[in-house]
Amino acid sequence: MVSSLQHSETGVTTLSEEEQLRYEILERDMARLMRYIEQMHHDITAVESSRAWRIGYRVMSIIKRCLGRPIGSDSFASIHTTYSKYHHWKKTRG
Repeated sequence: MVSSLQHSETGVTTLSEEEQLRYEILERDMARLMRYIEQMHHDITAVESSRAWRIGYRVMSIIKRCLGRPIGSDSFASIHTTYSKYHHWKKTRG
């Protein structure tokens, strides 16, 4: 197997053109995924803040209480925890 790293005249290790292209594609894909996550967080926050969601959640909570079913925890708590982890990762990534 031929190594994709090459030594330049200055002794610095460089990537082959193919590896550089792969790296650029991965960077572009990662940037795209990060934008998708940011957009999803924005959309989820908008739903959570909407009047329709708050009313619907209260109505369903009352119905579940009447039926003796567990109400459950806040649906958005896990989403916010996951986003906080992502935000911390993004901030430390640089």
